[in-house]
Amino acid sequence: MVTFFVLGGNTLLRPPVDYINRRPIKAEETEALYRVHVLCPPEAVTEARDLPHEELERHHYSVREIEVLSEGEDVVELAAVLAPTTANPADLDAVTEHLAKQHNLASATWTVSTTS
Repeated sequence: MVTFFVLGGNTLLRPPVDYINRRPIKAEETEALYRVHVLCPPEAVTEARDLPHEELERHHYSVREIEVLSEGEDVVELAAVLAPTTANPADLDAVTEHLAKQHNLASATWTVSTTS
């Protein structure tokens, strides 16, 4: 009897499972991880850590942490990781544009990736 229920359940549930697995992922339903990246010289790391944090908070985004992604002799890459949220690309463009104008930052960009 148990075998009949297991085989019947597997057979009857396969089409709905296949349908669910084939549905495209919608951006508004997916949790995303947003990062604002800045490049700076090693001697400006302390100030470069504060700039993204201040600028993001000015746009009402909470920063979960500031990561050091790479350290070289000439340049250090930092990333401000936003707390899980839906971010507006226009806001992040404005943040990175403002950061890129700072004298001690070489560049500023932002990225988004899905969390698993």
